[in-house]
Amino acid sequence: MSLRDAFAEAGLEYRGGIAKATSKKHRQQYEVVMPGGTVVECHEHVVMGTSYDPRFCLRIYFTSRAPGEPRFVIAHVGRHFDVKTTT
Repeated sequence: MSLRDAFAEAGLEYRGGIAKATSKKHRQQYEVVMPGGTVVECHEHVVMGTSYDPRFCLRIYFTSRAPGEPRFVIAHVGRHFDVKTTT
């Protein structure tokens, strides 16, 4: 089963990436430094709510593809990261 289908079954919306137009500055928000210094990008996210207002939305940013890591790596749980339209 795909991640999109698994999350949908749980009533959650999954997004597999971020906009290609996201600036380098904003892309840094999605980076996590792993033990040992490897940097992974956590562009995948679960979406709850459609607003950028933290009172009405929640995002869980993660990667399911960290090299050598069998588990998901969670970068952030909380408000929507800054994007061009919110800054």
